[in-house]
Amino acid sequence: MKFRFARTPLAVATVTGALVAGLLGAAGIASAGPVAHPDVVVKDPVNFTPHLERDGVRPQAFSIEKIGNTMYVGGRFDRVQNANRTQSYVRHNLMAFDANTGALRDFNPNVSGCPAA
Repeated sequence: MKFRFARTPLAVATVTGALVAGLLGAAGIASAGPVAHPDVVVKDPVNFTPHLERDGVRPQAFSIEKIGNTMYVGGRFDRVQNANRTQSYVRHNLMAFDANTGALRDFNPNVSGCPAA
């Protein structure tokens, strides 16, 4: 089956306009260059947060939420370490720490699945 397209001036103008707009839009996005951000987070913003410990499974954090002065982290992990990596704590997939000091909270609900939200 062969398709035939009408080559009326309106059809040609519409297709040409769409192509030009698409090319100009893509060129504008591609040539935008770097955007200045006055408050970009540095590579190492703080040194007092706990670490997810590798314990047979590659640990991953899927969600982080701040409530008051407490940070909650949900993901796939079984152990966490303090900031200096001198102490290890059992935390199954959910942990909490002080947002100002990084100290681990006693919060340890022993979640069996991976919380993602």
